Amino acid sequence: MSFKDIILMNFYYKAPNLLGLNIDEAKKTISHSALNIREMGEVYSDLPYGTVALQEPAEGTIVKRTRNIKVWVSKESPSVFLDDLVGMNYIEASSLLNKNGMKVGEVKRIKSDLPINQVIATSPKSGEPISRGQEFDFLISNGLE
Repeated sequence: MSFKDIILMNFYYKAPNLLGLNIDEAKKTISHSALNIREMGEVYSDLPYGTVALQEPAEGTIVKRTRNIKVWVSKESPSVFLDDLVGMNYIEASSLLNKNGMKVGEVKRIKSDLPINQVIATSPKSGEPISRGQEFDFLISNGLE
């Protein structure tokens, strides 16, 4: 091992994977290094409530010692009710989903006499209780092309 390798080992670390750990576990994971955890807030996630759902820098990134690893903790995902998306413009509907912590899934287009990009159907149907983070599939009008 060269002198340069020894110097680099003392001043640089690989960011560990903290996803899915609670804050105490994450702090314990980095306790052997000179890295720090900085809690940045909460985000909606598929990971269990109260666990690290997002980290920056990502796992495996080479960082200097004493670097802050920013973490965001998974928010609780209560069910929500959305207005009916059928009849809306697809861009407006997908924006509404994103604002409410939902995701756009599969998008299919069919020939229709409805305006282009009008939402014809969704799965799950609007008006039912929906969990945050859930995916919505869309059937959209392609116009009469």
